[in-house]
Amino acid sequence: MRILILAALAAIAVAAVAHGASARAEERKTMASEDVALTGQGPWQRFIVKYRDDTAPGRDPAAVPERLVRTAEATGLAARAGAPALRWERRMGVRADLIVAEPALDRAQAQRLLRALAADPEVEYAEPDALMQAGPGPEIRGPSIRGD
Repeated sequence: MRILILAALAAIAVAAVAHGASARAEERKTMASEDVALTGQGPWQRFIVKYRDDTAPGRDPAAVPERLVRTAEATGLAARAGAPALRWERRMGVRADLIVAEPALDRAQAQRLLRALAADPEVEYAEPDALMQAGPGPEIRGPSIRGD
């Protein structure tokens, strides 16, 4: 009886892992096929890219520039006279990398870059770098600290 229970649990675990991998692949395909919501008028120059921790660029920032060369070539953003090139700037505290396009990209180029990065199975996420600022939070009603 124990063997049957263990076998059933193992089958469930294998199915869950397979479903998770399939869902991640489907999510990447969906992300890659949709245009990324770029706010503002552009141009876009800075991007945040998080490589999966179990990949070479995820483990070692020194592997990122080589990946960027391949991504730039694949998307038509390789450095040519006046054409953009991608440059690794630094690894941030959240283990994501700051990437800079020189010169800055227009909307179509930025979306093409983000779609290519989203389609890369080694990329966890990619997004334009945007100024983040704190705004007013939700109004919370209830008893005050003073006991009102």
